[in-house]
Amino acid sequence: MDITFYITVAGNSSRMKYDKANLVLGEYTFLERITHAIKKLGYSPILVTKESENTKYGLQSISDNNPQIGPLGGLYQSLKHAPTSYVCYLSCDIPLFPTQVLQSLANHAKGPCTVVSFKERLYPLIGIYHKCILPVITNQIQNGNYKMMDFLEKINIQIYSVDAWIDDEILLNCNKPEDLEKLKAYFIKANKSPD
Repeated sequence: MDITFYITVAGNSSRMKYDKANLVLGEYTFLERITHAIKKLGYSPILVTKESENTKYGLQSISDNNPQIGPLGGLYQSLKHAPTSYVCYLSCDIPLFPTQVLQSLANHAKGPCTVVSFKERLYPLIGIYHKCILPVITNQIQNGNYKMMDFLEKINIQIYSVDAWIDDEILLNCNKPEDLEKLKAYFIKANKSPD
């Protein structure tokens, strides 16, 4: 597939009070784990960062010029920057997301947007997006609506269920220290190393 992988690390991590990309699980950071999964597929991910953090992580990066917009702004920057028709847009806080599921998602992507779902909940920060949606994002941003779910309602999305592939903890929204402790407990129980 004609695709570029982007990982957003531009969030404020205000509830976690620590940069989520650098949280450690086992011997590796969250960012190292998701980067490893992408590299196993033969791609080099590009980070979407706050402008002041472009060199912080040691990987190629682009600036999210308006981080206050949230993930929609990062997706907009990714689609504008991408040399390919499609981008896979991922959050940095899915350190245990399996490589084979990313591969399957890429294999099944079609149309303007394919988004992961788990137990009937959509995960727009694990999705594949086509450049054709840029005018829709631009319009939504110009109207001051930065909600990813509102954006998804405006385009034709394909839903890719991962119910059969993963456990609940893999998609745990790791926003608070107690969420990290839950993820660590699952990690120890499952003994997950980068696959």
